[in-house]
Amino acid sequence: MSLRRLVAAAVAAVALAALGGCGGGEDEPPRIVSRSATLHFEPHWVGRSFDGMALTSTGSDVPGVVSMSYGTCELPEGEGGCAVPVTIQTTSICDRNALLIDARPRPARRVRGVDLREYDERRAELATADTNVTIFASRTLRERVLPVLRAVDRRPAGDRLRRARYPRAYVDELRRVRDAYVRLGSVRAVRDRLGISQRAVRVRLGLARELGSRRLRRPAAQFKFNGRCAIEP
Repeated sequence: MSLRRLVAAAVAAVALAALGGCGGGEDEPPRIVSRSATLHFEPHWVGRSFDGMALTSTGSDVPGVVSMSYGTCELPEGEGGCAVPVTIQTTSICDRNALLIDARPRPARRVRGVDLREYDERRAELATADTNVTIFASRTLRERVLPVLRAVDRRPAGDRLRRARYPRAYVDELRRVRDAYVRLGSVRAVRDRLGISQRAVRVRLGLARELGSRRLRRPAAQFKFNGRCAIEP
């Protein structure tokens, strides 16, 4: 084994030892990622091991973001770097949602009762309850992650994820664009009236269709502050 691979294996072993001290059984999450009043969202994972890969790192390098990584990265000789096979990153739906991501996803598909949006070959995102989940993995691994993804403080229960509870600002923006489109009748007219690009208009109209007319009409008084922003009940 090369020196590079020996170092990678040693790092993985240290990470596993550290994780082992943070919790008990196979389904018990590390204490450092259990929900707290400072997070305002629920970190998600797929257990202490997944598809033969151990949970090798967990933590928050960025404030308000929790990452869980599975497997290790073996660097081929002469190459600069690579990603671990699976990383699940979670943050508040107030800080990251489909309106705040500066990229147009492929058409959403329903997975376990929520909308999954794929942005490229290795990244997909979904919103559940007050949490945005980003999955970094190959398409093949991602399809195996989705059936077992869950909040760290929740035992597996049924096959559906909880419906997303979107911020009031998200709902208000979709309603603004949808109403303008109903009045004006074309994407170009909405662009000219609201001063946003045609691409942005189309993205918002698509998100509005996914949300549905009933939720777009939700009274402002029904939104509840979750410690981070006002979200749907």
